Amino acid sequence: MHKTICVKVNAYVDEKISPIIETLSKIDGLVTEQCCENHFNDGIAQVTFTYKDKHSQWRNIGKICEMLTKTLLYDFENVEISVRWQPFWDSYAEGVFRFKTSDACNIANTLNRKLFDAV
Repeated sequence: MHKTICVKVNAYVDEKISPIIETLSKIDGLVTEQCCENHFNDGIAQVTFTYKDKHSQWRNIGKICEMLTKTLLYDFENVEISVRWQPFWDSYAEGVFRFKTSDACNIANTLNRKLFDAV
């Protein structure tokens, strides 16, 4: 088996949530697994993500979810951020970020302003 590394790549994602995906890609080690702008046809988008280092996944996914929660807590309703376990043959931790699709640009702007613009 060859060693793998995490790199940023261009990918096709749903247009309405592309600002969120672009913003999340700035978080070191975050790997977007799946995303959908209208996951259950309910106007709610969902992004699932993992962390590049499987040995520290739980800790790092937890830190990322905590950071997202603290950043968005008072600014947006209908935001859900959680960690879940995927018990497959290669079990792993996964972050889940759910939000109103119509809030995607505002959420991305808030994350950029509070997390990255100040740097």
